[in-house]
Amino acid sequence: MAHKAAADGVEFGHGRPNSLSSKAALTLSVFGYKPYSLPEIYGFEIGDIILTYGGVQIFSWLDFASKSITRNDGGFITVQVDRHGNIVELNIPPGLLNIELEPALYKRSSRNQDA
Repeated sequence: MAHKAAADGVEFGHGRPNSLSSKAALTLSVFGYKPYSLPEIYGFEIGDIILTYGGVQIFSWLDFASKSITRNDGGFITVQVDRHGNIVELNIPPGLLNIELEPALYKRSSRNQDA
């Protein structure tokens, strides 16, 4: 059975703001994954808001998928997520992670303004 939950405090929306430096940006939220799968092993949690992948801002599932399959140098990639208002960096291997993502409108809070 997969882990699934809606992200607390995440609003769903449409549009594509220019960057995360604006007050809100369309991005992705971790919605689910199988227990003991790569997302869980490498530290993702339900409700994590994906901000960057290898230093590149992520706006959609297509952005995330294309970045994860095009990098194949064998090194780990840093993924920056917002977890309950705290910025967390996860180091993951390249390749698809079998993770369920959903669109989310990321709103910067006073706790994550410096990210």
